[in-house]
Amino acid sequence: MKIPILRKYVEQKESYIERRLPAKGKIFVKKGDKINSFDQIGEASFIRDKERLEYVGEPVKDVGDRVYPGDVIALEKKFLVKKLETVVNISGRIKDIDATKKVISIEGLSTRYNLISGVSGEVVDTLNDESVLIKSSSLVMKCAAGCGSEIGGELVYIKGEGEVVVEKDISAKVAGKIILVNKIDRSASKKAKILGALGFIIGSCDYATYKKYIEEDLSVVILEGFGNIDIASDLLAYLSKLSSKFCILRTYESMFLLPGEINTGLIKRDIIEEFETELQVGDLLQIFDTDYYGKSGKVIEIHEDKGILVVSIDGKEVEIQADKVGLLV
Repeated sequence: MKIPILRKYVEQKESYIERRLPAKGKIFVKKGDKINSFDQIGEASFIRDKERLEYVGEPVKDVGDRVYPGDVIALEKKFLVKKLETVVNISGRIKDIDATKKVISIEGLSTRYNLISGVSGEVVDTLNDESVLIKSSSLVMKCAAGCGSEIGGELVYIKGEGEVVVEKDISAKVAGKIILVNKIDRSASKKAKILGALGFIIGSCDYATYKKYIEEDLSVVILEGFGNIDIASDLLAYLSKLSSKFCILRTYESMFLLPGEINTGLIKRDIIEEFETELQVGDLLQIFDTDYYGKSGKVIEIHEDKGILVVSIDGKEVEIQADKVGLLV
């Protein structure tokens, strides 16, 4: 019995990864250098925060003054007692006071950024003291959907106490990381974003929640699909061991990359056919039948004369029509 091939995983023996500084700085490597995952390959100083505030009354600070969140930078007295205050929200220095437009500009302090390679491989090129192009290998995982900007960062797996990660499961360790979760509620994703999470790899969510991610410009990939679908057990077991591993969310292509990961064991069969192949007992399938849509299962029996398969889904053996599945490779 032949069925369509769904190439969920692709192991690329040669892929190109760009690592970029947030501003022009200094690159420490050159073309041809061999690098490891945690090598520092560049550094830069940049200003992360800026703020422009319209004010009333008169400034009480001068250009160049140091300010902190909550500081009053302008004041207008009303009726002898009541005051109208303009308060700054970031740490930095006053860069400019425009008395005509009544605007004060605040610039955050310079921050040092160390660029870590994140991957092992060979430097192909360096570009304008801002980025490094690295040749490496990678595991590419094709996802059901993706939104937001392409990002790269360290992976952190959050299990949570229940089936769904909730607000109390989120801690400061998510700052600067890409979060992997099976499912996550809205309060938890909002808290993670506030704490500085870069993006999310989520097993599944409903479409209304996904639309919210788009509106909020979050970088998200949905692994399995829309609805209540768990991440495939073998995939979750593999990914959950990769905390601190560098990964890339290519949201515009609905995929994510794990540089340096090859021969992972996730690809069950070496198939060269382009579109379809003979089904075997033990193969892993993606289900498109209404009752089990988006779930994955393992082939237990093949009844070619009836066009029926017996598939193990979530520990339960069910009959599925052969035209409602695809082979995951």
